[in-house]
Amino acid sequence: MKNPATHTSKNDMNEFTQIIHDNWVNHSNKLFVRLRDGIIVQPVFKQAEDEYCNDAFYTEDYSFCWNLDGTNVTNSRFDMMEIISK
Repeated sequence: MKNPATHTSKNDMNEFTQIIHDNWVNHSNKLFVRLRDGIIVQPVFKQAEDEYCNDAFYTEDYSFCWNLDGTNVTNSRFDMMEIISK
């Protein structure tokens, strides 16, 4: 499945990121994503700790961070592009 957020961006979950979120909530942990630059990572959902933070997706080691729509917070070359099941 390709991420529709790569065409228009807003910080809300879309069908693509909802699948990733639901996979994380159900503890399936089998979904990986291919980033725009070809890197494959396993994102996890992190709920905001307080009202000053936002929900987001991260890698476990926090090397990547994404908005709720799958766009990377630092560089578009790391946007989530495609879900891969492993």
